Amino acid sequence: MVFSLDKVSKIENGEETNLGEFIEIRSTNKNQNKDQFQNVINKLGLKSEEGIKQSYFEM
Repeated sequence: MVFSLDKVSKIENGEETNLGEFIEIRSTNKNQNKDQFQNVINKLGLKSEEGIKQSYFEM
């Protein structure tokens, strides 16, 4: 698994807007099943239902 800590902002009409700080979690193992992935998320105290599925570009 790869964990990235990101601070995201956008610039629109010359003004910068902070969109928030995010933890991006990706699996590097194609054979890793969803239960294993969810187990790691639970151990970190994160709630997958609160996750944002949009890409930073879409935000």
